Amino acid sequence: MLADTGLSEPEKLAVIETLDGFVRGAAWTSVDRDAGDAGWAAKRDAALAELVNFDDYPALARALLAGAVPSAPDTFELSLQRVLDGIAALIDARAP
Repeated sequence: MLADTGLSEPEKLAVIETLDGFVRGAAWTSVDRDAGDAGWAAKRDAALAELVNFDDYPALARALLAGAVPSAPDTFELSLQRVLDGIAALIDARAP
């Protein structure tokens, strides 16, 4: 799949690791959220409150206050497509 892309061997490995990490992270979040853990959203909100200074990220604060869910299932496809677009751009940049 990556053989004739013009990517170096380290870049190929980085692409594989990037995709693996993205999918594993999304799966982990999905399993955690869907496991019937009623406190999942509260845990997420507590972690965000601890880790994020919302004064620095007002758009994120507005989105969360509006009820947006950062790891909603429909974001998987959008996010995966952005990762793949980035990989495609790298491959295009390396094309002879």
